[in-house]
Amino acid sequence: MDTDLPVSPTLKKKTILDRHHKKLLFWKKKYAFRYTFSRDLGPKSSTVINLSSHTLSPSETSLLGKGLKYRIPSNPNPPVIISAIESSIKSFKLQEKFSIRSMVAKNLSRPFLPPSNHLENTITLLKKLKLHKSIVITRSDKGANTVILNQDSYISKMHNLLGDDTTFSPITDQISLSVVKDFRTSLLRLKKSKNISPEEYISFTSNLHSSAYIYGLPKVHKPKVPLRPIIAYHLSPAYPLAKYLSSFLSPLLTNYNNTLSINSTPHFINELTALKPDPAFTMCSFDVTSLYLCIPHELITDSLIHFLQSQNVDTHTSSTIVKLTKYA
Repeated sequence: MDTDLPVSPTLKKKTILDRHHKKLLFWKKKYAFRYTFSRDLGPKSSTVINLSSHTLSPSETSLLGKGLKYRIPSNPNPPVIISAIESSIKSFKLQEKFSIRSMVAKNLSRPFLPPSNHLENTITLLKKLKLHKSIVITRSDKGANTVILNQDSYISKMHNLLGDDTTFSPITDQISLSVVKDFRTSLLRLKKSKNISPEEYISFTSNLHSSAYIYGLPKVHKPKVPLRPIIAYHLSPAYPLAKYLSSFLSPLLTNYNNTLSINSTPHFINELTALKPDPAFTMCSFDVTSLYLCIPHELITDSLIHFLQSQNVDTHTSSTIVKLTKYA
């Protein structure tokens, strides 16, 4: 048997399923915790929770039940696909490249059917839902649920959320311009002192005039269905800076022996198993409101300085990292 031939998708799927099934059996035996496992790796159906005044038709419910990641299939663009594949397999071995190219060529050579009536009806239905301005369609905070809310109810919940002046504060145009100017000036000093390269300076300042936006995910498991605020940070001007800091700090954190952190579920179970509490003790957990937004910046800075010192990072580099975190 020629082992260099492409593995069939069916065999590959079965191999992945069997490997993960054995892994889960191992965890179950070792840590004695319950688990659920599905032999189906296909798309999961989404529970549709309609909290709006709009009555969904059976076809709308069926479509929304496919989940918000569902997309209309379209005919491929072979040049774009081949270009993307070639750039991704540059570092692969010659035989691996041959196998991948063969699979891609086989799939691209298949005839593609014109859109059916069913597909056209689905597109029409999606456009209709999109134009329905009185409702908001989003996902739930927990679970793979599709939630429909009245738009005025969603806006009211967001206003109530942002109206908490103990957590959020408004930013005027003057404050925004002042922060941007301070950010650019600080980065310019770091570039002149060669703490950051010219390329890094351009990357950090290329998106200064855009801003992140906030949206809410409904907590359908709680009374009155409050919203969890989510900030789309990838649109923030500080996002490239945050990526840079993450690439610097992540390797240090990997080797950091922190006895106060839990890294995974098995780690948590190990820690619990090692405890010998009094039978009268009760285990409880705390839900902190707006945890990250309420952590004092001074505490973050002091903790970061202490951490960098413990990792023997030189004073010059440490000072630069601390300055940059002020804007991340």
